Amino acid sequence: MPSRSLDTTLMDSVTLTSTSPQVVVYQINHKAVWQDGVPFNADDFVYNWQAQSGLPQYTDVGGVAFDAASNAGYRQIKEITYSPDKYTVTATYSTPFADWRSLFSPMVPAHIMSKIGWDKGLLAANVNKDTMISAGPLMFSSYTAGKDFILKRNPTYWGTPSNLATVDFRFIPDSSQVEPALANNEINASYPQPQLDLSTSSRRCRT
Repeated sequence: MPSRSLDTTLMDSVTLTSTSPQVVVYQINHKAVWQDGVPFNADDFVYNWQAQSGLPQYTDVGGVAFDAASNAGYRQIKEITYSPDKYTVTATYSTPFADWRSLFSPMVPAHIMSKIGWDKGLLAANVNKDTMISAGPLMFSSYTAGKDFILKRNPTYWGTPSNLATVDFRFIPDSSQVEPALANNEINASYPQPQLDLSTSSRRCRT
């Protein structure tokens, strides 16, 4: 679910059903699965909440504390309950959180991270087919440090298939090489750090 925007391939609906206490109900698409066929369900909501809540009763693999970048919003959630089939998830807040739509974005697979660890699997430089599990139209294909990160079409995706069979993200550490790569059609787009000379040359390349 992109921040503040509902991904209707994953969710049927997300509804604020009460403001005092604040209660948000998530209805998950029954077709939603991770690329390995494991259902996308309440287990993922519970794990993602616990890992980012900062609450001391929840710990990572080995009993160590979770290392989340921010606890905002997740810490305000008092509990998460769910239906027997795990496709209806209810988040009840101890205190209101106005930006509740921004939570649970992105999501990580509970069945993977609960085994290898939030820190070791998500935050560490541990990029491989066993840690990069997708529930979207594209999935991990390969990663070569300093060279590229390649995605491929996810054959288990239940929504509209990706128009592209593969997407290649190239790493260009030398910013001076971005302009010639664009000019020579070696890359289709770039996302460099802001630099005045690069911005000027890129405009020349497009005109």
